[in-house]
Amino acid sequence: MASCLEATQDEDVEPSEACCSKVVEMGAYPDCLCGCVTYPLARLVGVNPAIALSIPKRCNLEARPIGYQCAGGSLP
Repeated sequence: MASCLEATQDEDVEPSEACCSKVVEMGAYPDCLCGCVTYPLARLVGVNPAIALSIPKRCNLEARPIGYQCAGGSLP
């Protein structure tokens, strides 16, 4: 998920192709995707969970877990 780091910190950054590919893989496992963005270590490296949860939408993924609850919020 390192390829997504900048996109997790700034909602105006377009996620890279590598990032979107990884999100596609992880999208099949919403618990894992949520865990990656809400894990305390993620915050230590600068991940903003609210911004990170917008990456599936910003990657224009049609098959994203819409409405899946993640740390009190839902995936956009």
